Amino acid sequence: MKFFVLFFAVLLLFTAAAAHAASVELGSMQVFPLLDMQGESPVSLLVGATEDQIVRFVPGGELQSQVLAFLVKLPDSTVLFDTGLGAARGGKMMEALKEANVSPSDIDAVFLTHLHMDHYGGLTDAGGKAVFPKAALYVARVERDWWLGEKKDENVRKAFAPYESRLHVFEFGETPLPGITAMDASGHTPGHTAFHVKAGDGELLVAGDILHFAEIQLPLPQVAVKYDTDQEKAPQARKTILDMAAERKIPVAGMHCPVPGLWRIAASGSGYEKTGVIQGN
Repeated sequence: MKFFVLFFAVLLLFTAAAAHAASVELGSMQVFPLLDMQGESPVSLLVGATEDQIVRFVPGGELQSQVLAFLVKLPDSTVLFDTGLGAARGGKMMEALKEANVSPSDIDAVFLTHLHMDHYGGLTDAGGKAVFPKAALYVARVERDWWLGEKKDENVRKAFAPYESRLHVFEFGETPLPGITAMDASGHTPGHTAFHVKAGDGELLVAGDILHFAEIQLPLPQVAVKYDTDQEKAPQARKTILDMAAERKIPVAGMHCPVPGLWRIAASGSGYEKTGVIQGN
């Protein structure tokens, strides 16, 4: 309950965002960042940052906050990574999807990085019906089991209900669909997942919530946030995923990175730096 009180308090700071669906070509895949919401969040959400560090990296005193999903057109399938909050909660992802000239019925699969509302909320409409009528739904087994078992979360149960016959769970390290490999990024939640997407000579790391506030968590990857389930493990996952991105020069798609959310990352001192923003056409 503590998490949800904090989460929705932060959510109140968001303002509706204009749709964003400019596409990026990465090898044999086409990537569309879909902006759902954006606004600002208080620095009080940070865990492990000193006052001096906050002043240095967040001089305005407010953190940039945004929610994105990513549509990826692969040679043989159209895949959506996360769904935003949903239109019933003010999310604009569906408008961005329309701008990309993609219908919900065009989507073959929805992959969820984890089960916080801003990532699965768009699965159903205000009446509880499936928004994506043909899509298979993929989530990490440990994530599903934690939210439906230990947490007994009714919101997750209701969101999954219309997808029951097409719900697929996976283990870390598996390739649920050709070209999409699930990576252990647990810490933010027990089953938090990053996805390594490969098509032809194109690669992408869909990083989920590895970065909440890039302006401080890139240079200081040890900084956690209050809604990390495990505030020691989450920074370790951040380093693992960002090390891979930096060493192999793989673009990162971050659900909370500033628009367009597609960045190139390099190692810098004990942390990382953004070396480029991948802009769409």
